[in-house]
Amino acid sequence: MLQVATFAVGVVAVFIGIRALVKGEVSLYATKKLRNSSARIAGLATLICGLGILVFAWLGFSWLLDGGATSTSIASQRAETTQSNAQWVREQSPDSVCSVEFPGVPRKEEFDLGGTKLHKLTFQREAGQGFFSLSYFRQPDEAPIGNANEMLNNMRENNLRAAVPGGGQFKLISDSKIEKDGVAGLLLDMQAGPDRVSLNRIFVAGRDVYRLNVVIDAKRKDDKDALRFLESAQFKRQ
Repeated sequence: MLQVATFAVGVVAVFIGIRALVKGEVSLYATKKLRNSSARIAGLATLICGLGILVFAWLGFSWLLDGGATSTSIASQRAETTQSNAQWVREQSPDSVCSVEFPGVPRKEEFDLGGTKLHKLTFQREAGQGFFSLSYFRQPDEAPIGNANEMLNNMRENNLRAAVPGGGQFKLISDSKIEKDGVAGLLLDMQAGPDRVSLNRIFVAGRDVYRLNVVIDAKRKDDKDALRFLESAQFKRQ
C-alpha cells in the first residue's frame, strides 16, 4: 500500500515539476531584459522549485523500485523457508513394504484397474510447487511376468508412449537402473509438456510395483524437497 501511494505521489510530483519548469522558463525568457524585477525572481524561484520536485519524484521512484525488489526477495525467501520447514511425515504402502517421506500429510486414494487395485498416497502443494505421490499395485497371480529388469523396461516404454494430460507426449530427460535396499528400480525423468517435468522412481519386487512420482514446474526440477522425497524410499525385507 505504501509503495502504491509513493508511486502516485511520484507521478503527481513529476507533473507538477514539469509544469513549474515550463512556467519558470517562460517567466525568465519574458523578463530576461529586466535584471532585478520581481517577475524575474519569481520565475527563477519557480524553476528551482520545479527542479526540486523532480528530484523528489526521482528519489521516490528509486525507493519504490528498491522496495519492490526487496519485497520480491523477501517473498521468495519466505516461500523457501516454508518449504524447508515442511512437516515431513513417513508413510508406507498398504503392504507395509515401501515407505516414503512426504512434505505433508498425504491423501489416500484407491482405483480399480480391471480387477487390479491401484493404491495411491498423494500430496499437492501450491501450483507449480509439486505434486507428490506413491503408487502401489500387485500384478495378478495368473498374469505372466518376466524378471524385474524386463518389467522395468516395459514400464519405461509404456510411460514414454503415454499421453500427457492436456495433450502431447512425454519426452525422455534421463533414465537409469537403480537399486534400493536390494529392490531393483528405474530412475525415469520426463518432460511433461512445455512447463512441467515428471520425476519418477519405479521399483519392482516380484509382482509388486511401487512408483514414486513428482510432477513439478520445469524450472524447479532440482527442487530440494522433490529430491528428498524421491530419495527417501525404504524397503523392508520380506
